[in-house]
Amino acid sequence: MPWTHSRVHTEIVLSRTVWKNLTVLHSHVVYIVKVFEHYQV
Repeated sequence: MPWTHSRVHTEIVLSRTVWKNLTVLHSHVVYIVKVFEHYQV
């Protein structure tokens, strides 16, 4: 069953990439919110 294995591997890699992108996006959002709050005051 090499096809199934490679498919599972691809899904794992994809989910890791998505998770990484979400983490980076979240850190950017936190930074933007902090800057925005700073200039609001």
